[in-house]
Amino acid sequence: DKPAPGRGPPPPPAMATGYRTSWHSAAKGGKDAGEMADKKSKSKTVDNKSKSKGGDSPQTGKMPSKLEMDKAKYAHGVRTANDEGMPPGEALDRLKAGNARFMKGEADALASTFDADQRRALAEFGQNPMASIVGCADSRAPLELIVDAVPGDLFVLRNAGNTLSNAEGSVVGSLEFSVNALGVRLIVFVGHTKCGALKGASQAMLDKQQNP
Repeated sequence: DKPAPGRGPPPPPAMATGYRTSWHSAAKGGKDAGEMADKKSKSKTVDNKSKSKGGDSPQTGKMPSKLEMDKAKYAHGVRTANDEGMPPGEALDRLKAGNARFMKGEADALASTFDADQRRALAEFGQNPMASIVGCADSRAPLELIVDAVPGDLFVLRNAGNTLSNAEGSVVGSLEFSVNALGVRLIVFVGHTKCGALKGASQAMLDKQQNP
């Protein structure tokens, strides 16, 4: 894969060592019949406005899903090499928002269909990931799912303990490829709690110190 034509050498990628997200649940409305009827009336009003202004989803009156926004944002309905590179700040914000949706059980990627047109676009026009992520191979920490991403969004690298064992290793080389060839501008290292690989490595070091 090559960066989009006309895109110059990418600037050094921003580095992030992980993140936490927080959110506030929406206040629940009243339950009496009058308030419920008022809600339905407001919902119809929002729905009508969305049809004329193109803001919310015309079908539901709700904010459009991630996939709906991506289809409108990108040239082929999914991130490909024909789209502009994404600034690192925007990419990190999208990852945080996706993680928040996942934590609330509202992940768009899991509930939506990634269709055949999008798969063909990725195959035909090439990839253009918005970020590279290094994470652990632990089965409880699937990186694409925990940030609510779809194919084409991320360049993912995983191994036990999300480690970089040496400067010439495949993980480092893959990161260099994502930056130099794909134009990635954000690299994120994602750790997780109760990592067996790190626990084992730490215990081996402690045992060696106690029994040199």
